[in-house]
Amino acid sequence: LVAALKVPEELPQEPDCIPHATLLSRPPYAPRYAHEMLNKVCWAGVLDDAASSASSAKLGEVFLLPRVDVGSFTLDVYVVRVGGVDASADE
Repeated sequence: LVAALKVPEELPQEPDCIPHATLLSRPPYAPRYAHEMLNKVCWAGVLDDAASSASSAKLGEVFLLPRVDVGSFTLDVYVVRVGGVDASADE
């Protein structure tokens, strides 16, 4: 279980890194595969705000990316978009 994170641009980040947290894994999948899997998900456009808006994606909608090659495995990857905390809501 991997969560891609949206962080403020002013926070320092590694180049070509997708901020994320690996929340759960089990053998044979290892946490080290999370970044590669996220790259494949981004390449498919599922995490792109503009693409998701254009396709009228809703929060909580589940996307299936079948047969994604990650490491030496072929996985079905499920992606769910969830809302976050809007800092401007408190103002």
